[in-house]
Amino acid sequence: MGREEVELEFVNRTAIVDHWMKGPHHHWMDVETGEMVRGWQPWQGLNLYFDWNPTIPDPINFKVDESCYKGFLNQNISCISGPPDEDDLTRFRDLNIH
Repeated sequence: MGREEVELEFVNRTAIVDHWMKGPHHHWMDVETGEMVRGWQPWQGLNLYFDWNPTIPDPINFKVDESCYKGFLNQNISCISGPPDEDDLTRFRDLNIH
């Protein structure tokens, strides 16, 4: 829709942002950082995004609990695949995304 200067509610800072809209959904992207800082849509309210951490997450954060793939009661349908093996973790580390 255009470039705006907005006061980011509850974060207490002003930013120059590009205001985008798709249907009833609005989002604001910080021109300086390229990060999404605000979102709004009817009946859902206002969302603020800050303190982004663009680093590669530690693979331990993706460890699947054994109860998802072992034992008598492994009926959890949200666990579609087993845990990552060492090859998966190596490929993840080799991506070297910054």
